[in-house]
Amino acid sequence: MSQTILIPSNYGCIALLNPKRYTFLREDGILYTEDLLDDYNSEKIFLWGVPRGNWKVKIDFSVEIPQGFRSLKGCLVSDGELCFYTYDDLNVFAVGNATSKMTEMPEEWTLPVKEGRYVCTVVQLYDPQRWDDNSVWNEPLHYHLSLVESAEQVEPAKDFPWENFSENSM
Repeated sequence: MSQTILIPSNYGCIALLNPKRYTFLREDGILYTEDLLDDYNSEKIFLWGVPRGNWKVKIDFSVEIPQGFRSLKGCLVSDGELCFYTYDDLNVFAVGNATSKMTEMPEEWTLPVKEGRYVCTVVQLYDPQRWDDNSVWNEPLHYHLSLVESAEQVEPAKDFPWENFSENSM
């Protein structure tokens, strides 16, 4: 089973998270990169940096990973559903400006998945050196995200994943 969704984002990130484990409201109302990194390494959120754009993401539950320009692997624990958010969304929730974490989120941004631990692998399918080239929007897909239930250990991240959008790191 696979699906493709469109995620519009300003500069920041695309995040897939467990809404039952992720802390949306921040004590001081500020969303720090260090907090995101801690949540990433605690398997509450899986995220990657993206520039401004309307990103087409294919999600599947297969171990088959396509070739691309770079890939990133992390883990996420599910309590029955996972949800996509953008950096802007996370900032709104951090300051408490939303009454619900699900406020006006597209239905396809919520993935019902069975409870468990998932290894997430995202592959960037377009050349990161071309992110500001208008032809990138003609691509049928920009990212491929694979979610596989697994106990595999993944090395913790030391930096915000793909914070430098145009750096080729595969």
